[in-house]
Amino acid sequence: MRWPAQGNVRFLYRADLNDVAAYLQQHPELADAGITGLLTGPWDRQALRIALGEDPLDTAGCVSVQLRWYDPRRAILLEVAGMPATLWQGYPVVESIYDAWIQIQEGVTAGGYTLATVLADEPLSDDSATCFANGLCLTGYRFASESGLLDLIWRVDQPLTLPEIPLISKPPPPGVYDGPRLLVFAQLIDGNGSFLVGDDGLWVDPTTLQVGDLFMQQHRLGGQTVDISAADAGAPAILIGLYDPLTGERILTLNRQDHVRLEIRDTVEAVEP
Repeated sequence: MRWPAQGNVRFLYRADLNDVAAYLQQHPELADAGITGLLTGPWDRQALRIALGEDPLDTAGCVSVQLRWYDPRRAILLEVAGMPATLWQGYPVVESIYDAWIQIQEGVTAGGYTLATVLADEPLSDDSATCFANGLCLTGYRFASESGLLDLIWRVDQPLTLPEIPLISKPPPPGVYDGPRLLVFAQLIDGNGSFLVGDDGLWVDPTTLQVGDLFMQQHRLGGQTVDISAADAGAPAILIGLYDPLTGERILTLNRQDHVRLEIRDTVEAVEP
């Protein structure tokens, strides 16, 4: 039984995704959806393509299934191409912070995943979004000052501009970077502009996102006491931006700013289901 111990076998042989692939081949209408995962680089995508009988190295070939991976510990896919999302969720078994947003479809399971739909009675984004040059737009936010939890809603307005991401073995060769090429930074600053606390991350796989997709993710800025009563220019604020963690380069907004400044307020209208 040496084969399971060889190299990337543990990443590419995925019984759970084999079951999902088999189900999707019988139900292609469920192939445009979100799916939970731990964002292990390209390996979930590659394993699914192999299970579908596609060549994982044929990047120019037609991909029959458009699943968007997200980590439920910090994110949820809200809309797919502008419509409330269908989600393959529940596997692997981890904390899922946005369960209030989903409704389980009883009886539809595959490989440990359960099919669910997002509860959304009205559009979750608006025309006041701040868009970045790579195609992502920040459309809404909520900050709870007591807990420091910050929810951000992002929309894909155009095909995302991402750096080339080569397929690298796991673990990578010495000195070869195999981490993400796009992250969101969230920084809490005081009234003097001094950094208090930050939390960086992107808990969706940007290479799987499509135009019209909408997702929400949570940043954790707790541990600091913030007075939100001040309304003058010296009030504390939150700075949001995008950057490439390999180079440190920030992605600019369409009006050539390297961040968005959010005024601190307790607000729920933009993000509650």
